[in-house]
Amino acid sequence: MEVKLLKVIERHQILTLALHKQISQRKAAQELGLSLSHAKFLMRRFREAKGDIHCLLFRRHHPAWNKLPQNVRNAVIILKDDCLRALYGL
Repeated sequence: MEVKLLKVIERHQILTLALHKQISQRKAAQELGLSLSHAKFLMRRFREAKGDIHCLLFRRHHPAWNKLPQNVRNAVIILKDDCLRALYGL
């Protein structure tokens, strides 16, 4: 949790600089390791929230549409291990 909080604080600092035009949005995107379009999305959300740091937290309100159930994931891992053992004698 601490790592995520540090990431949010770093985003807040860099986006604040970009919001006050001390650095460009392109430079902010590079600093954050994001695409320019994602940085612009964050800037828009940050501006609409009037600089509230909570708007930068990741929010997923539903599971991903393509997420496999854990039992299927485990079955695939077992099949993969079995195939590797059969092919390479591991």
